[in-house]
Amino acid sequence: MKRNAVDPVWLCLTLAMLFAPIAASADNTPDPCSDTSCPVICGGGGSTCVVQLKYDKAAGMAQVLVNGSPAPLFCTDSETKVKWVTANARSSYAVSFNPNHTPFPESLFLGDAKHPYTGTATNHGGNDRCYVYSFVVCDKDGACQHADPRVVIKGSP
Repeated sequence: MKRNAVDPVWLCLTLAMLFAPIAASADNTPDPCSDTSCPVICGGGGSTCVVQLKYDKAAGMAQVLVNGSPAPLFCTDSETKVKWVTANARSSYAVSFNPNHTPFPESLFLGDAKHPYTGTATNHGGNDRCYVYSFVVCDKDGACQHADPRVVIKGSP
């Protein structure tokens, strides 16, 4: 008897649709975090910033990795291309920013190892703007975890 596998992308899409209103209401301020220090720098000098979204089954948590290190807060320059990928080859993800406060062309985007999302981060108004986002990452079996990290877009638009 063949078992029907749950397609993680569809599961992630469903979760994202349920999750997006929560994420949107969580970040409705113009600059939601006061800490704009840069513990982790991503991209710069014309290079692409690669953000890995990881489902850590052993720890039961979702993580953001930049340059291989955990990055619940990372910084990148305005007008930098940011590529969102999974850290696990058979995972999928959904990332959600408040539609009224997002540095990317889309406020909700989906991806997996074969279909990463790439968008240009743009700082909308002022310098060193902080954006809170939410993401859910699901493994190949459909188990999911979420987190609410931050990104600071340095410079002006």
